[in-house]
Amino acid sequence: MQLKLTTDYTIRCVLYLSLHQGSASAEEIGKAMGITPNYAQRILQKLKNSGMVYSIQGNGGGYVLARKPEDIRMIDVISLEEKTIRINRCLEDDHYCSRNGVAENCPVHSYYEELQGILMNYLGSTTIYDLIHQEEKQKAEAGEISVV
Repeated sequence: MQLKLTTDYTIRCVLYLSLHQGSASAEEIGKAMGITPNYAQRILQKLKNSGMVYSIQGNGGGYVLARKPEDIRMIDVISLEEKTIRINRCLEDDHYCSRNGVAENCPVHSYYEELQGILMNYLGSTTIYDLIHQEEKQKAEAGEISVV
């Protein structure tokens, strides 16, 4: 599985808004991401439609997170752009199997199911807040800093 570039920008837009005080315009966010304001606007509109951000009209308007960073799970952000997050076709809802439907007895399929479960659990339990504080957490785990 490889995330689309738009998915990466969507995650980064949410992260930008999480770190930004007040509202931010599509132009400002686009400039920070290195993308056009129109591209940023499309991403932000999708985030708005999902309820993750809201827009403020008028002078000084722009986009603001509608939820706290600790309430925005990575699976929710990624699912906005990705058609599927399944690592193999045999895990899709149609259960397509290139081996003529022997998935239930297939050790590779079982491995994929286990790996998919780990991925979904990780994406479902990781939040934007976790991304923001990831470096601090890694340093604390390495004994470099103490987290209060």
